[in-house]
Amino acid sequence: MKKIVLGILGNILCLNVFNAQIGINTATPDETAAIDIQSPANEVRGALLPRVSRLERLSITNPASSLLVFDTDEKIFYYFDGNRWVGLLPKENPNSSYPNNNTPDVSPKVKGDLIIDSGRVQTPNLNVTGFSSNALVPTGAIIMWSGSIASIPSGWALCDGSFYIYNLNGNMTFFPKPDLRGKFIAGYDPSNTDYSTIGNSSGTNQVTLEKANLPRHQHTIGEGSDGGTFSQDGNHSHLIGYDSQQKSGGNTGTDVVRGYPGNTGNVSTSGAGAHRHTGTTGDGTSDGLNAQPFDNRPVYYVLAYIIKLP
Repeated sequence: MKKIVLGILGNILCLNVFNAQIGINTATPDETAAIDIQSPANEVRGALLPRVSRLERLSITNPASSLLVFDTDEKIFYYFDGNRWVGLLPKENPNSSYPNNNTPDVSPKVKGDLIIDSGRVQTPNLNVTGFSSNALVPTGAIIMWSGSIASIPSGWALCDGSFYIYNLNGNMTFFPKPDLRGKFIAGYDPSNTDYSTIGNSSGTNQVTLEKANLPRHQHTIGEGSDGGTFSQDGNHSHLIGYDSQQKSGGNTGTDVVRGYPGNTGNVSTSGAGAHRHTGTTGDGTSDGLNAQPFDNRPVYYVLAYIIKLP
């Protein structure tokens, strides 16, 4: 009996020495595999690899490189890459997840949508690629900046009407910046010709009224350097005095002399009838009001318009 046992052990040892492949349920293991495990005929079975908790996995002393275990807490396989444990995350399973309060020891890369059931992300330091360099903000976006001009963030510039020059595919490219210094912004409106073109600019800070801007009105005219008193006269006559003198031949006649007061007669002129006098008023320049312009702006607060650069 001892001879039989020793003979079997010897055959096994020889198999391990001269044949590096092991086949389970197969006499012809794949030549590329050190061990080839197949299900028994007419049966479907798998292989169970070592199953450990997260604490047990992390407590393994000096794990060998490529050591493979299944983490029963995180429900994924881990292998040791020589420096750290790396999780084998499911690639095609859209519903794969980490259980609550379990933290993977790797930085998983997600291909596709990342769905967070709680609706929030908690982290002491969130680093989003492109966010710090404003890559998520489209070129040409304009915002209002309340800081100093010297502290305008990188990737932004003051809207001062100049050009930003940059290299695009080896070519010198000019990016125009609108001049918004001292200007208000009007919203785009395709139905209004004043606002139907991006970049259109008009308006003025001060306005001087013209005659066409004045509404209908009337003035009361008074005597003075800028006007006079005019009124409508009714029917009237004027009296002229005369002297009575003795003429030769004993006849008496009338000689109109000068109409001095105290003369002994009067002659009336014919009435002129109702009539009107016309005139013009002054232009008001005598009091120093020479059409001065007035401020046309609402109450304002100054901020800087800055534009996102390419």
